[in-house]
Amino acid sequence: MTRRIGLYVVANILIPGKITINRVAIYRTAPVGDDEFHLGRRLWTRFDYPYGVGGFNHGACRIAQGPDGLIYLGSGSRTDHGEAGDAPNISRLGEGPHPDVPGGPGFAGGDFTAAILRFDPAKGQQPPEVFSRGNRNPFGFDWDEQGRLIDAEHGPMADHPEELNYVQEGKHYGFPYVFGNNEKAGLFRRP
Repeated sequence: MTRRIGLYVVANILIPGKITINRVAIYRTAPVGDDEFHLGRRLWTRFDYPYGVGGFNHGACRIAQGPDGLIYLGSGSRTDHGEAGDAPNISRLGEGPHPDVPGGPGFAGGDFTAAILRFDPAKGQQPPEVFSRGNRNPFGFDWDEQGRLIDAEHGPMADHPEELNYVQEGKHYGFPYVFGNNEKAGLFRRP
């Protein structure tokens, strides 16, 4: 029996405007078998959120299919520690949604950063489902042999260590309020 799999690719696109936005576009290929070669891809789903403050647009990064068959996407923070932007075209709402930035075609904007998001591969365009929050930059996650989601993510710039989390649905993992085990002094600009 031939195993058929598809490829998912995520792209972050800067879109200038009254409020600069980051558009996350997820492309996928049609499933192909072991004896096929197919590079064609098509836009599968997309969503928008305000672009990052300063240099902190960690963007959407790791994408993987979970043991439940759903697609998971790490969506990093757009701030260092929840601070507001001060440039005229950058959101001043920290990690929160912005009323002038719709989420995507057919759905309102939402809180799609500093999170692990989940999507149903059986659907086309869809709003992201937030699986967990408070994940500063979930760039490296995978499931262990028991099906637990384990996430490696960046700590803040103030020399705090990176984090390793056992991520559970609906939980909050601290960003921007708590960093790691907090052995180092807190940030002086923490919200």
